[in-house]
Amino acid sequence: MIMLCMHVNYPLCFRFGRRKTLLCIVVTLLVSMTATAFSPEIISFLVFRFIVAMGSIGIISVSFVTAIEMAGTDWRVFVGTVMWLFWSGFYIALAGIAYLIRDWFILQLVLAAPCAILLIYFCFIDESARWLYSVGRHEEGDQLLRRIAKTNGKSLPEDLKVTVKKEKKAYIYDLLRTPTIRKRSINLFFNWFVNSLVYYGLSLNVSDLGGNVYLNFFISGAVEIPAYLFALFTLDRIGRRWSIAGCMVVGGVALLAIIPVPKDLNALSVTFAMVGKFAITASFGNIYIFSAELFPTCIRSVGVTTSSTFARIGGVIAPLIADLGKFTNFKPLSMIIFGVLSILAGLLALLLPETLHQNLPETLADAETFGLKMPKDTEERNGVLEVPSPEDEPSPWDPILADNSTKC
Repeated sequence: MIMLCMHVNYPLCFRFGRRKTLLCIVVTLLVSMTATAFSPEIISFLVFRFIVAMGSIGIISVSFVTAIEMAGTDWRVFVGTVMWLFWSGFYIALAGIAYLIRDWFILQLVLAAPCAILLIYFCFIDESARWLYSVGRHEEGDQLLRRIAKTNGKSLPEDLKVTVKKEKKAYIYDLLRTPTIRKRSINLFFNWFVNSLVYYGLSLNVSDLGGNVYLNFFISGAVEIPAYLFALFTLDRIGRRWSIAGCMVVGGVALLAIIPVPKDLNALSVTFAMVGKFAITASFGNIYIFSAELFPTCIRSVGVTTSSTFARIGGVIAPLIADLGKFTNFKPLSMIIFGVLSILAGLLALLLPETLHQNLPETLADAETFGLKMPKDTEERNGVLEVPSPEDEPSPWDPILADNSTKC
């Protein structure tokens, strides 16, 4: 399902743009979620739930990429974090909605309603300017930039000319074709996998805390809000790389700290578990922003979606790992796995380049040299085009999206 979603969404994003792809996904979700409620038997129910799952994966990755591409450098963290705050808000609201509406048919229709409301949003949203220029639609890109500048109270020269490096259509294998992008992609894939594994391993086992399952679900969601606010505070101060690495390591240590806690100190175990959930939630929110900034425009959508694929694999495995202690009669085993993998992923994240206050890479050549010290002259080595880092180049969006001190 996840791979199918990736192979469907990416070609749509590249060919038709972010806006039309998002609209298609929202309509698909609305229809499939409504149809799920009216399914007459189990087969049709499973088919529609399958489509709902595909749409849910697609709308997260595509909407996040769209938001990041629209934001200037200094606003990427804020935009990304606000998106996850809405996630947490509806996470919490779901506990209350499910508590009040016990009939699954009505509950399903209520959950489908936001998709209908979301359709109004497409009357106001614009296409990604980066995508327009990347596919050669310069006139539309210029018009969009002028409209954005006017809204922000800026002015653009009449002879505005945005120069974009042209590159042929990129494919999924481009994530692994060149050495630097390959190393960073594998590193990001592992970090996404571990983030999802630990996040869902803790989230899906709220019933193990005892007491009311609705209350536990509410608390599990409530702890995410301060986690995302913490991410918002740290990402622009200590950087993306150190923020993710620190959260992963702290989360891993907290989970390992549960192991020696005596059984009669259950409150202490729950506290360590919530610290771990807090840290892994902050890291999970950060990894979306970090990945969207590392992948170049031409493969940003497929890069984030492929990373999300590894995250979903982690989510599928998470319940199995969480139950390992029950099958092996060694209850700390799952926490050992979660803790060790979290620490390892955090340390590997330190090998990735920092993206704080840097221009987003536009092409594969940009991404291949991003964060590396390259010679001034462009060179061809081992079939890989090496060009000067885009960090030193002015961005065409600088005078539009922010004030004079802001880079895009």
